[in-house]
Amino acid sequence: KYNTFDQEQKRNWKNKIERVENMEYDEELDEFICANKQRLVFQYETSKTSDNEYVSIKRKYSCFECAGCPFQKTCAKGKEQKTITISLENQRQRKEIRERLQSEEGRKLYSQRKCDVESVFGQIKHNQQFRRFSMRGLQKNTIEWGLLCVAHNCKKMQKAIKRNKAKEDIGCQ
Repeated sequence: KYNTFDQEQKRNWKNKIERVENMEYDEELDEFICANKQRLVFQYETSKTSDNEYVSIKRKYSCFECAGCPFQKTCAKGKEQKTITISLENQRQRKEIRERLQSEEGRKLYSQRKCDVESVFGQIKHNQQFRRFSMRGLQKNTIEWGLLCVAHNCKKMQKAIKRNKAKEDIGCQ
């Protein structure tokens, strides 16, 4: 899931008219439609390359009909006009993930993940005090992560062996 998925499920998030996720998008005209049925028109596009060579394309949209709008204070945050800068690719990916997570199968798998994986991450981060990788590079980090997982599994196995031995000592099976 992406970072705001849980917040998006709450009623107060859905009532925030200033959020892009709560605006309607007209693909044909490439415009967003705000709560007051005004259109945010495409202005320009910028691209930025990150340190790891990922190119993100951001698009800027502006509304020129904000004067006298009853939502201007919250939507445009007191400015003359509402402007948004977004990545359409990021919005598409979020929509796809949202649909997957909200499907029946997605809910089932995600609820299972919480039980299966999150506790392991918590154990490794808290009990083993693992906060960051000590080496650089994907291959080295993969090896380091593998060693952490092996150590975690060895600790679990040791506890299970102790538990079984204690049961045998008191005559339980």
